[in-house]
Amino acid sequence: MQTNKFIKYLALFRISFKDLLVWGWEAVLSSFMLMLYAVIAIIVWIAIYSFTGVKSINGVDLTSTIIYFAIISALMPFLSWSNIVDRLSADIRDGSIGSSLIRPMPYYFKIFFEDMSSGVFNLIISIAVITLVIYLGRLTPGAYVGAMFVFYFIIGFLIAELLGFIVGSLAIYLTDIYGIMVSINWMVTVIGGGMIPLVFFPAFIEKALLLTPFPFLAFVPAATLSGVISIGEAFSLAVIGLAWLAALAAIAYVMWMKLKTRINAVGI
Repeated sequence: MQTNKFIKYLALFRISFKDLLVWGWEAVLSSFMLMLYAVIAIIVWIAIYSFTGVKSINGVDLTSTIIYFAIISALMPFLSWSNIVDRLSADIRDGSIGSSLIRPMPYYFKIFFEDMSSGVFNLIISIAVITLVIYLGRLTPGAYVGAMFVFYFIIGFLIAELLGFIVGSLAIYLTDIYGIMVSINWMVTVIGGGMIPLVFFPAFIEKALLLTPFPFLAFVPAATLSGVISIGEAFSLAVIGLAWLAALAAIAYVMWMKLKTRINAVGI
């Protein structure tokens, strides 16, 4: 029985991946634009280090900063946002979500595996860029660093998926969720470490920001692999990441149950 379910999910993934390849250039262009942003950030920080004459900022030198943003460029296409938002909100608005409750495949699994197709596409790009960064940066990450990076990579992806599901669910209550989507994207960019490594902030601000889920979409995995934070510091953040994962999963579950009740009560 479980095998049959897995085959269905795999078939759904294959179909979505083929559809993505039809619009492959759009995905490549989106990834390129995010990488271009990282290149601009690197140029800006090179200028800052050069004109101020500092050798390091809070213990982070220019080389580590460049490597950090190069890794960010690889992570952002994969972790910055989930397509679940668009899929869920569109299904709510056109009413197609109503038929999902009578289908044998749970709706949340359906949109997750559909989104996984774009996730795998972006993952291929991410792995290629990260491999190039490791080679050009002459990084020699140990087993613990590599394991922690993979751990936070997965945590970041799951947090992005859950945030996407939660925000997408709001479409049943709000006329337009675009503003919320933009706000969360900016949170990932600004307080998640996509624009400024969090270690550059005063210590009390850094600690406060690390209590939010957004650094796990950018700063934490990038800082772990680039050496901007030590393996001990990276390990200490695991509890926060897992706590946010559990909290967001609970919120997403509650919102889904309310969404189902709303659909059954009044239809969409």
